Amino acid sequence: MVEQIMEPVDVIASFSGGQIRPRAFLWRKRKYMVSSVNLAYFGKDGKDPIYFFSVSDGANAYKLSFRPSKMIWNLMELYAEG
Repeated sequence: MVEQIMEPVDVIASFSGGQIRPRAFLWRKRKYMVSSVNLAYFGKDGKDPIYFFSVSDGANAYKLSFRPSKMIWNLMELYAEG
């Protein structure tokens, strides 16, 4: 089941070696630990760069986006069993 979320989230991420890696995020007052980054890719909205991440907490998968020009993270989608 895919659920469109499109909500801002707080993210703990590492920025190392020219790469961004989400480590955890806070959504609706609950902390989700990122156990794996399954896919990371780059896109643009006009001239505004956007980084996309497909991550998992071990139970569900989530699609996050990061806009560095605005320093904004969004939870875009939730992929859940059921």
